[in-house]
Amino acid sequence: MSAERAVCSLAELAKTAALAVDAGELRLALFLHEGRVFALSETCPHRGGPLHAGQVTRGVVRCPWHLWQFDLASGCSPVNPHSSVPTYPVRVENGTVFVRLAEEAPAERRGVGGRREAVE
Repeated sequence: MSAERAVCSLAELAKTAALAVDAGELRLALFLHEGRVFALSETCPHRGGPLHAGQVTRGVVRCPWHLWQFDLASGCSPVNPHSSVPTYPVRVENGTVFVRLAEEAPAERRGVGGRREAVE
């Protein structure tokens, strides 16, 4: 069973190309890359770095803390097959970004409730 949540407007995401948002109990990193929206866990599994603040190159985000890398579409590391982050299906309707979450997903929330952080 899954739930879908509105997490931000496409216009808001387009301003910076990356945002950290809360979706239920999860903290997600949203990316607008080459006209597509991607949603990943916000937290790097290495040391908890904020993935939304990472640099994206060729569809791969690099964590700003220790440079771990994750493919935006699959969540898999292109350099370490044993490392990945959860990804979530995204759709955009009427300018709103929706993310589909599994009901049983573990809490990965970071930060204060409702706070959004943008990369500039």
